[in-house]
Amino acid sequence: MITNEAQDKGRKRHIAVDVTGLLLCVVITAASVQDRDAARPLLRRLAASYRTVTLTWADGGYAGKLVTWAAATLHRTLQIVKRPDNLHTFKVLPRRWVVERTFGWIMKHRRCVRDYERLPQHHETYLYWAMIHVMAARVARRQSPAPPARSRRQHRPRPRQREPCCKPHEVLKQALSLPFNLRLRSRLRGLAVWLRGVYRASGGWVSCCPTIGSVQPDERLERVRLLRERGQTPKQIARVLGIKSAEAARLVRAVAIMAQAEAPGPALAGCWISPAWSAGLTVGDHPGWPLHEDPAVGTDGLAAVLVARKHRYGKVSVCGYLADVYCLGVKNALGPEIMDDFGLRGLVRDFFSGYHGDPLEAPIELAREVVFGSIEYARGLGFDPHPGFAAAEAHLGSWTGPGTITFGKDGKPLYISGPYDDPRPVIRTLERTIGRGNFEFLVVAG
Repeated sequence: MITNEAQDKGRKRHIAVDVTGLLLCVVITAASVQDRDAARPLLRRLAASYRTVTLTWADGGYAGKLVTWAAATLHRTLQIVKRPDNLHTFKVLPRRWVVERTFGWIMKHRRCVRDYERLPQHHETYLYWAMIHVMAARVARRQSPAPPARSRRQHRPRPRQREPCCKPHEVLKQALSLPFNLRLRSRLRGLAVWLRGVYRASGGWVSCCPTIGSVQPDERLERVRLLRERGQTPKQIARVLGIKSAEAARLVRAVAIMAQAEAPGPALAGCWISPAWSAGLTVGDHPGWPLHEDPAVGTDGLAAVLVARKHRYGKVSVCGYLADVYCLGVKNALGPEIMDDFGLRGLVRDFFSGYHGDPLEAPIELAREVVFGSIEYARGLGFDPHPGFAAAEAHLGSWTGPGTITFGKDGKPLYISGPYDDPRPVIRTLERTIGRGNFEFLVVAG
């Protein structure tokens, strides 16, 4: 659902939300821009970020040529939620109230009530920040504990206090540590997507079960697991163990969580790696690993990895990784993205289009070695992986380490500056961690 809200100082904010009201995309324009014109970049951004979204609702201000443009250009269905002509009183319109509720959540933050920002990008950043705060508070919400009762007559039963699975300040720690500039907008957008996944996994607006974060060791868990395998109910388990039904239910939930954590992940649908990924690296004895040692194909130490796993309803879940195997580790991460086989073939083609030659089919062990090994190597030099890697990490599976690949250009750190990189902080970090003269760097002059 997309709609807009005008600001007092001559700006409009157009937002797109999902069916639950969580923010997906934001576009800030001047108040003089027509709604249909401002919706085009919003729909483009929505189609690029969420490829599975095929149906979008919008209010009456977006009616007209925008509907045919979305169908012809983006291949998306845009439906207009119109107000009945014969209606002269207030009425909650279908789908429209979801967006209005989201604006209500945003307006609870003082910085979003008025347009105090110099640039539209700054205001867009604060909208993402406000929604991150809302979602973090919902996920970590706890109920107030009941005060001790003085007598049975005065005692009023209160809901049981639940420990949050995560705290808002821990969730926002990463965002607060980032410098406030134009790059912060895209980083906060990625953090919002990750937090939305955490919210959905926790089961809605209510804080998740206290045993989801970590299961406390309990000697009764093994007995509960055996009783559950025999088909015993929580009440029967409580009678066998001589405990209360609530305690037995807690143990049953803990056993279920442990079983889910130990269950194997989704089946692997495909794994690809960029050609010449091993250029400059020392690789151990692995006959099954694909090697492409063409000296004419250079990668500048950038290895791309794409992993696809089976998903529900015949679809696949895809994650991509861009690793600097010479110095910085994982520089970017993609996904998880849900798509069909046709979309997967197109993504494989586009993902490796910057390399000379076709991508190489690789075992998942090689993908783990390249991604996790480069992260471990980069952390030794003082660099952390891209913030988006946390959402795509599970696709690779577990990695014990240490690996058999020697990272760095011929075993020595080599930093190659990109066209949009600032090499000065990277060089200062290398000088602090390994000392001057123990690394090499190449800066491309613009």
